[in-house]
Amino acid sequence: MTVFTRRSTLGLIAASGGVAACAVVADAKEGDTAATGSGHFLLDVPLLETGSPLRVWYHRPVSTGPDSQVVMVMHGQGRNADGYRDGWIPHAEALGLVIVAPEFDRGAFPGAREFNLGWMFDADGTPRARDRWSFSIVDLAFDAAAARFGSRRTTYGLFGHSAGGQFVHRFMLFMPTTRVERAISANSGWYTLPTLEQPFPYGAGGTTVTEADIAAYLGEPLVLLLGEADIDPAHSALNTDAEVMPQGPHRFARGQTFFAAGRREAERLGVPFGWTLQTVPGVAHSGSRMAGPAARLLKG
Repeated sequence: MTVFTRRSTLGLIAASGGVAACAVVADAKEGDTAATGSGHFLLDVPLLETGSPLRVWYHRPVSTGPDSQVVMVMHGQGRNADGYRDGWIPHAEALGLVIVAPEFDRGAFPGAREFNLGWMFDADGTPRARDRWSFSIVDLAFDAAAARFGSRRTTYGLFGHSAGGQFVHRFMLFMPTTRVERAISANSGWYTLPTLEQPFPYGAGGTTVTEADIAAYLGEPLVLLLGEADIDPAHSALNTDAEVMPQGPHRFARGQTFFAAGRREAERLGVPFGWTLQTVPGVAHSGSRMAGPAARLLKG
């Protein structure tokens, strides 16, 4: 498999997994810089009209300090943020990473519109204010974690798998930010293509995005991380809507289609292309087995 990159050709990364034993601590209190191990805290989110707080799961190795790198981890459609956090624990311990995983539970974020499509529109198509998008929660959760743990970091790595991978690549388009050091979208089921020619959610047409926004997006440090064995066209969670099928029969193909579309747009616009395509041998649709390769890319 050929791996394409703007800056260099990366070697294939062997997948690893497993969850290391860890200490579990009680809900961290704001400013509790001694809190280490695994736990969660509750975050008040203005856009949630129910008033229910959002759970934010974390793992903070004993070895980390105020300048340690923070990785925001976006779960898949199973909404199991704690499970995704657990899959990152051995890599966080080995590399000195602080893991923060907000939970978009189905009670508050019932479907794809509210979660992985960013909740940019209401059910009737009415646009929502940017601070009411689900995308806005990433920075809120990061800032809350940084305050609780005494972190001096102002930027973070961003990872999402499956529906979380969809969340990440759309976040990078619709939420222009200087806070993301590198973003990794892993094994997304389908993509919002970087074009105004197709309406949202299959493209950016009908949104506030401009061609200049797309040009900037194409230069972002976005990694498409694809499991080479994620090739089941009949996977139970795979979107097979007619509008999606031109992207390919399975996730591995669709990721390559998206990457190629980005490269073509960058060439058409005459702008630098900052994305990278990286494949992981022997891994199918597994968030935990993509965590190790992702952690090393973010740390590198």
